[in-house]
Amino acid sequence: KENLKIRSKAQAKMLEMRSLKPDPQAHLSTSQSLLFVQKIFADVSKEIEATANTEKKVEKAGYGYSKRM
Repeated sequence: KENLKIRSKAQAKMLEMRSLKPDPQAHLSTSQSLLFVQKIFADVSKEIEATANTEKKVEKAGYGYSKRM
């Protein structure tokens, strides 16, 4: 359940980035756009990892955000 939330957060960020830059790959070669996409995926997976680690720490502390709200 938590994992899905994290994943949708990452997807939302990717969609946001896509809408901010209408088509950054338009003038790039295929290999450059692939690198660009790989970079986004790397950033997103790093963020997912960080979020997961933070949530684990929060759980260890005894209560998550959901219980506080």
